[in-house]
Amino acid sequence: MYQITCSGCYAKHPAPFAMNRPAGIPEYLLLFIHTKVRFIVGDNPFETEPGQLLLIDKNLPYQYSALENYYMDDWMHFDCLPNEGPSLFPDILNKPITLGNASRVAFYIRQVLWEFSYAPKEFGNENVDMLMHILMNHVRDAVCCHHEKHFYSPYYARLQEIRLRFQSNPGMENNLEDLCRSLSVSPSYFQHLYTKLFGVSFRSDIISMRVEYAD
Repeated sequence: MYQITCSGCYAKHPAPFAMNRPAGIPEYLLLFIHTKVRFIVGDNPFETEPGQLLLIDKNLPYQYSALENYYMDDWMHFDCLPNEGPSLFPDILNKPITLGNASRVAFYIRQVLWEFSYAPKEFGNENVDMLMHILMNHVRDAVCCHHEKHFYSPYYARLQEIRLRFQSNPGMENNLEDLCRSLSVSPSYFQHLYTKLFGVSFRSDIISMRVEYAD
């Protein structure tokens, strides 16, 4: 069972910022990185780009420093049973992971953090465990499928909600201007985001939903 000991979301630190853990930490560390960063994990130096993810093994020395005028990440310290989690998939540990599904991974990280922080105690641990399994499956998918491009958008959760709403009710009004206003984006940017995230334009998606519904 997955257990989180501490976590943070949109944690921001002005430059110069550096973290040094010469003995590592006793749990796994997950970092979803929003800015360019220089790392040394064990004896391995590398740099990361925004939207990449890093899973660092237990008790492994690491250090990192900001390469921009601030540092930002989502982070969590977590542990799990020996027969589950990152230890079963060593190829995802201690190196930057480029995410073709970055927005989806970011969404699940924040859902995990929400459940950890705010869910009723009688449900929180179970919810975190289930969401962590889903999150780790998406991370493994990113590695196994060798995604070469990553795209992150803070609008992913809202666009996902919009798409599911229309999938359930394909006949409902789909005024593009109203949708754009609800997200505070322009129509052209909405269309760009929708196509980038889902691989189909908004209009084409609505038409397909209506055709499937009619069948």
